[in-house]
Amino acid sequence: MGAPLAMRDKAGHKTVAGSLQELIRNEDNRRQVRRAFRLEVEPELPPTLASLLDAIEQAHQETINYPHEPAEVRLEARPGWELDGVRRVHRAAG
Repeated sequence: MGAPLAMRDKAGHKTVAGSLQELIRNEDNRRQVRRAFRLEVEPELPPTLASLLDAIEQAHQETINYPHEPAEVRLEARPGWELDGVRRVHRAAG
């Protein structure tokens, strides 16, 4: 990341960055700051979508690491058809 934010200026006064950091320490204040400055925030994904996104990323990484191996993507049998059981399986080449 970057350098830590200075909390006080040379005169000993709080900096804008320090004041803002103090202001957003709790979730209620963060919501107010987001609204006041019209900041867009990515919502947290539901667990099933987050799991699917992780499986896609893992499959992508495996494809990059093993470009010549054919791949098979299977859904694991789970009650409720939840996507957190997505798994990528490599088939033996040949």
